[in-house]
Amino acid sequence: VYGTLQRGHHNHSVMQKSGGDFIGVGETVNRYPLTVSSLPFLHNFEGVGNHVLGEVYQVETLKWLDILESHPMFYKREVIEIALATYRMPCWTYFLNRDSRTSGDQFKEEEMHSSFSEARETLYH
Repeated sequence: VYGTLQRGHHNHSVMQKSGGDFIGVGETVNRYPLTVSSLPFLHNFEGVGNHVLGEVYQVETLKWLDILESHPMFYKREVIEIALATYRMPCWTYFLNRDSRTSGDQFKEEEMHSSFSEARETLYH
């Protein structure tokens, strides 16, 4: 997870309700554009943007996470490779579905972030 489901953010209770056990901090193996307005949006344009930092959890059920993320209407859940400290693993993540952008070259460098926390610091301070 890369946004409000992380520890210390307002939707972390949904992760707990899903039986989420924290595995560790991870980073996307490939680069993706992460943009943040009031919410974080991960866009499925591989090779554009940054390696995105987040948290990796093992969950008992995806039901509550899918409901929160309005999968597959608003966000679409897909598997990507995540690098942890000593290994890589496939993980589910939520990409913005029905993206208004049709290609990765439509992103401005200054709007893409490497983490939700970094984006919030940049945007709100």
